[in-house]
Amino acid sequence: MTSNAGGAALTAGLVLAFVVYGFGRNLGHNVFQALVADRFAGSARSRALTLYEVATMLGLVAARAASARCCATTRRRSSSPRRRSR
Repeated sequence: MTSNAGGAALTAGLVLAFVVYGFGRNLGHNVFQALVADRFAGSARSRALTLYEVATMLGLVAARAASARCCATTRRRSSSPRRRSR
């Protein structure tokens, strides 16, 4: 596989992964919000939905921090100096 074909395959895979994630996230998020709206009434509904949104945001931030840490360790390993052969 050439580098251009490999890059195109990687890009297509990433786009597909984001599309599938987007569908799953939106379907799951909307279904859970509907469940909360059916389950709670009045001010309890707004508190429950707010708590759910806060938990979602905290999860997004935690996942971003974990992925940044993972990428940083991978980058450090791959950028280690190489010995020159004489």
